[in-house]
Amino acid sequence: MALLAVSLVLYFEFFSLLGQPCRLPNVGACSWLVFPKDGSFTPPQAAFLVVFVWMILAWRLNFLLKPGPRSLVTIGKIVQTLLYEHRFAELLDFIRPHLGLIETVAERRLGRQKVHDWVADADWLRRQRIRTFKPVGSEGDEPEQPRAGYGKRIYEVFRRRIRWMKHIVPAGHKAQVGAENIARMLLRSEEFRKVLVTMRPDALPDLMAIKLQLRFDFSDKVLRDLIADSGSRLYQEIEHNQNLAVKGGYAIPEENVLLRFLFGDAEVAHKLGAWKPVGDAV
Repeated sequence: MALLAVSLVLYFEFFSLLGQPCRLPNVGACSWLVFPKDGSFTPPQAAFLVVFVWMILAWRLNFLLKPGPRSLVTIGKIVQTLLYEHRFAELLDFIRPHLGLIETVAERRLGRQKVHDWVADADWLRRQRIRTFKPVGSEGDEPEQPRAGYGKRIYEVFRRRIRWMKHIVPAGHKAQVGAENIARMLLRSEEFRKVLVTMRPDALPDLMAIKLQLRFDFSDKVLRDLIADSGSRLYQEIEHNQNLAVKGGYAIPEENVLLRFLFGDAEVAHKLGAWKPVGDAV
């Protein structure tokens, strides 16, 4: 698109040298392809119009087209550079909108990854490995496993027949590795974590909510840092939180982002093991 716009601008700017007469047999069509002789619309004005339209289209494309899995390698390099240069504020503003993409690709929940896994039937291969496991000891006391039904056997045959298609459908392993590396750099950086705890605690829930194994160690260290500092955001939220008699429950204001993330749904605090760093501190 940019090449076409530049070509049109150069053509209109040098129209006096490059312009050619209309050779179409249709006179009506030529009337739309030539500039009026009265000077009401000139080639420089046409060049300006092309630039203006190109800027609008470029802005729209930049707004609508978001980074995809192919961009994760570049995103990883930018994250690594910003971490190395200790530009944590810029890093947070840059990476925050892409956390959803990173989590989705790392967990293989992207559409193309699901298609590849469905065709390759990775779960089927895992089931076969489990079936080949033979426990040590007598099998006389073990109940016999029920025989697979007709539909199940047809399904297994179908899986074996289409498994060759896994070589055609993109696996997305490179994007997955890139997403995992980005998450590892973010969640294992001591300096980045301490900056978040002291300066940007409002961003902690976004990183603690990433559904990867690394989040548990990250969340544990974050809670330890917050509890160790009596002036941290966690203590401020506890101090300013109020008991409100609303249907007999305990209300957490929206501005208390840490408490709301952990205890807005108690299952979150349970999964993260929030009780452990609290208990160790007490």
